[in-house]
Amino acid sequence: MDIQQFYEHAARRAEQIINLIADRQYDKLPAVTGAIYLGWGERKPAEEELASLGKCLDAQLKLLSEDSGQAYVIDPYEPRHFQIMEDGDVERTCATYNPHSHGEPLDFWFEFEFSLGKDGEIVSEIAINV
Repeated sequence: MDIQQFYEHAARRAEQIINLIADRQYDKLPAVTGAIYLGWGERKPAEEELASLGKCLDAQLKLLSEDSGQAYVIDPYEPRHFQIMEDGDVERTCATYNPHSHGEPLDFWFEFEFSLGKDGEIVSEIAINV
C-alpha cells in the first residue's frame, strides 16, 4: 500500500466512525475502531468504552442544547472537517475531525490514530477531546 492509499483508507475509516457516532450506533464502533479514548485514564478496547462514549457525547450535546435552547446533534461525516497529518509515514498517522451540529462547529473534536495492521488493514483508534 502506498502513502496515498493509506491516507484514503484512513479517511474512509474516519467516515465510517463519524457516521456511526452521528447515528448514535455506538455499539457498532468496535467493528471499525480498535480503541476509544475519552481523554482521561488509559486507552481501552472499544467494547469497554462504549457506554462511557455514549454517555459522554450525549451529555455534551444535552448541555449544549440546554444552553442554546436548540437541539444539538452530530452531523454526518463531512470531508472538509477531516484533517490528516500527511507526514509521509505509511505505517502510522494522526488526524482530527471537527464535528458540527446543523452545520455549526461544536466545541470538541475527535482525534484519530491510524496504523497499518499485520494483515495490511487499517487499525484505528479514536480519542474525544472535550
